[in-house]
This record gives sequence, C-alpha cells and structure tokens, in this order.
Amino acid sequence: NYSPAAPSLLLIGCNGHSNEIIKRYYSGPVANIPVGIGLGLYKKDEIGEKAHENIILFVARFVCWKGLDMAVDVLTEARKYRENLKMICIGQGPLKKYYIDKYKDIEELTFITDLNYEDVAEYYKKAGVLLATTQYETFGINIIEAMAAGLPIVASDLDVFHDRLANNVNCYLVSGGRKDIFVTKVLDLLNNKNT
Repeated sequence: NYSPAAPSLLLIGCNGHSNEIIKRYYSGPVANIPVGIGLGLYKKDEIGEKAHENIILFVARFVCWKGLDMAVDVLTEARKYRENLKMICIGQGPLKKYYIDKYKDIEELTFITDLNYEDVAEYYKKAGVLLATTQYETFGINIIEAMAAGLPIVASDLDVFHDRLANNVNCYLVSGGRKDIFVTKVLDLLNNKNT
C-alpha cells in the first residue's frame, strides 16, 4: 500500500551496531536480520576435536584494512616464544596476489584462496585460535564461524563485535592495534587449552 504522502521504506541491518549507524542517518523503520551460518558444518567430529594448537587462523578479505600485515607481525613475534607456530590465511580479495608475493618467503605462512564454504569450516575446526586484526569491520562473519566451531578468538576491539564478544569472557579484544597484546593473548590461548 504505497502512498506518496507516507512512503514506507524499511532498512535492514545485520546487527545492533549496524542498526545504530543506520538510525544516525535515517529516521524511518529499521529491522535487524542477523547473518546466519550452517551450524552443522562446524560440529566437531573426531578429527576436529583434536584442534591443532600450533595453527593461527586468519580469515578475511585481502584488503588493507583487514590487518593481514599485523597478523603476520604477530605470527613472527609469537614464533620467538613458540617456534612451531604456523598461520593459515584464508580469503579472496583485490590484494590476494600482493600479499602472496609479499610473504612468499615465510614458510610458516600458508595462503588458501580457493575454498568452498564447507571446506573453510574444516579449518575453523582444526585451528588453535582465530586472529582477527582488522581495523574496520561491518559485521565479521569470521567471528560467528569461529564461535560456531568453538575456536578461541583474539580480535581487534571494535564496536561492531561487542554484540557477540565480551573481552576476557568469550574472547580477548585488543585495543589500539597493539601487536604486543595480540601476541600475548594468542600465546595465552594456545598455551592454556582450558582458557
């Protein structure tokens, strides 16, 4: 029932954070339709229950603000304390070739760029920790996926994560892009399986 006098336009956000941003610029109705994932894919199986405590998982688009450079710095620093650490970087994006070329000499770093959704879930189930060093995020599906797999999380302290993550409760959140804190928290989670 469209009426020129009272147009009805419903804007949809994917979480409370996006809804608050929408409400800053739009006074009409706003709905929240959360992003969903296939929970069955993340159910731990016999292999998945044996998480590899030496693998840091980084899942993101390969763009500059997702923080891949910081994640690699964290890996490099953390390896001074735990030599057998490795990082798997899963994603696509415009800087894919740039990052692969830039880090080709780091043996402990693996790029996986051509996976379907089901295969990505297997990496969440087998890793030791998810590292999300992003500087900007609109939602962060990687956070939901890690939670579904029961994977410990170390992430940047961004407002967009606060509807799902609570620092020192179900994750570690790091403010100000502090590499030293990222390293400390990653090692803490990997070294203390009950944390």
